[in-house]
Amino acid sequence: MKSLVINSALLLSASPAFAAEFVYLKCESNLFITIKGLKPNQITKKEESTVIQHLKIDLPNSRIMGSINGEWGAAEITNGYALDDRSKIVNGNTFTQRASMQFDPAGKIVADMLIRRESLSELEPEKIRGICKENNKSAFENALNQ
Repeated sequence: MKSLVINSALLLSASPAFAAEFVYLKCESNLFITIKGLKPNQITKKEESTVIQHLKIDLPNSRIMGSINGEWGAAEITNGYALDDRSKIVNGNTFTQRASMQFDPAGKIVADMLIRRESLSELEPEKIRGICKENNKSAFENALNQ
């Protein structure tokens, strides 16, 4: 009986992020893109824009879905942070990404991506720096359906 009372107290005192199966965030970030030619190693294009991304973090299954692409990606979830480290090759182009976001409490998002386009002999480093805030399921679903 004592263990039931203790377990109930622990569940009630848990932070909201861990009391639910999913955590929803809205992240507003600055996206910095630089395109470089591989052979002359010269910058051919620079862009900066603001990106709003809604995220759904599946805590029990250690994965994240973004509203922009709508696909699940594996993540390492530790101490209120989600870490996403992946690499893939699509049509001869190599995509590498390393991202971390603070979700408990909601906070910073930092991501670095590198796209190597073999056909164009280009490198495209991208950086995302921003802040995430707590959000809800309906806001995520609305963003996903747009």
